[in-house]
Amino acid sequence: MRLGVNVAVSVLVIWLGVLMRRAREREARARVRLARLQRVTADLARALTPEQVADAVTLRGMEAAGAQASALLMIEDDERALRAVAVRGYPEAVRRLWARLPLDARVPAAVAVREGAPVVAASADALHRRFPDLAGTPTGDGFEALVVVPLTAGVRRLGALGLRFAER
Repeated sequence: MRLGVNVAVSVLVIWLGVLMRRAREREARARVRLARLQRVTADLARALTPEQVADAVTLRGMEAAGAQASALLMIEDDERALRAVAVRGYPEAVRRLWARLPLDARVPAAVAVREGAPVVAASADALHRRFPDLAGTPTGDGFEALVVVPLTAGVRRLGALGLRFAER
């Protein structure tokens, strides 16, 4: 009987140890999220211009997602094109090429805005299969995966935030 109690107590101690470890891990992740949120809040509180807001969004978006590049594109007043208002991590040639995109273009940012849904490509091959018009156009070296999310305010379309990753 005593052996059974010892086994039960040992199992209980191990189980409690696992639960405590998981709780510490959740707490650590929550601290990281809170620190990121505090940095975003501080950056936005210091921002005095729309450009500074856009810069904070691209920087903190990259950090939060672990991305190597980001671009914030906003719909122009005439609602016919997207204009890059903040770009990080892309070479200058890519920045110039993608500075203004017609909203009817078959490119990830325009599609995300038009459809009101994220565009996700888990690899460069997947990106080129979905968007064959991109084949041969510079998109930046060393990138593998892409996520573009539309930005909205209620039903109003505002633009898109794109993130590029070096790994899938």
